[in-house]
Amino acid sequence: MSLPTENLDEATPAEHADHHFALHTLANDVVNVRSPEYGAKGDNVTNDTDAVLAAQAVAYAGRKPLWFPAGTYILDHSTFVLQGEEVW
Repeated sequence: MSLPTENLDEATPAEHADHHFALHTLANDVVNVRSPEYGAKGDNVTNDTDAVLAAQAVAYAGRKPLWFPAGTYILDHSTFVLQGEEVW
């Protein structure tokens, strides 16, 4: 993962959030739904249900926050946040 090198003073809130969580991801302390092993796209076209559910199961089992980078995720049914689970 590469971090942005441009001036963050002009970044959008979503870019700030992505930058912030990129720093955390480097330490491997979150489960990113867009990681290749899960494959969510967040492109408002792809059905991301299976990818999100797989990432959620790993996050819950590992007691790690589930991270959704900026995007629009299509889910074909409701998902639930389990007690003690963090979603970022």
